[in-house]
Amino acid sequence: MKKHPKAGAHDRARDLRTNMTDTERKLWGMLRSKQLEGCKFRRQVPIGPDFADFASNAAKLIVE
Repeated sequence: MKKHPKAGAHDRARDLRTNMTDTERKLWGMLRSKQLEGCKFRRQVPIGPDFADFASNAAKLIVE
């Protein structure tokens, strides 16, 4: 059963993506476009009440 994020989570995730730290920007530069072993990553993924900075469903990996 898939858990749905709580109300407002998508807006908060959008805000977090817009205001990334310098470190997050550098890491995102390495993770995006399947540059890491062909895994697709997403940024600021709402998971329950929290947000994962980067997540790959295929690799079952979360980078915080």
